[in-house]
Amino acid sequence: MAISLIPSLHSLILIIVGEKTLSYHPSNTISRWQIHRIPHCAEKWVVNISKHKLTQPQETVLAKGLNFSPSPDQVPYEEYIVATEQACKKLPYNEAAILRSEIAGVLRSARPPKANITKEERRAVQELKKDDSILILPADKGKATVLMDVSEYEEKIHNMLSD
Repeated sequence: MAISLIPSLHSLILIIVGEKTLSYHPSNTISRWQIHRIPHCAEKWVVNISKHKLTQPQETVLAKGLNFSPSPDQVPYEEYIVATEQACKKLPYNEAAILRSEIAGVLRSARPPKANITKEERRAVQELKKDDSILILPADKGKATVLMDVSEYEEKIHNMLSD
């Protein structure tokens, strides 16, 4: 969850957390913290020039940007164990045993991180991954995400290369 502090005039502090904005003003005696909903602006960040109709969860996920990474559903135990074993090959036996026991203790108490997307958004990511008829690309300018048909993309590339 991204938190941004925005300093402004008259000691007004704005904190942006996801789609909510918290504002604090010391002169407001009734309630110093007020919550404001940021309007949904996915249409600003997602440009769909394909024939594919996006669902609301798909549009929301794409609006998060191409660098967004959903939190994992479960702790990747296997990856940690394999990485530990590879590191242990380069260590003396006693140090490797200590490292293994420390990693085992950490993995026993490990819990998956809190989800940063809803179940519908996670399903939308899977649907977008499976659809081979579309490409998801960064815009040439700005931080928008562009959705384009594969056939149209290949045609444009072919035209560019033939010129």
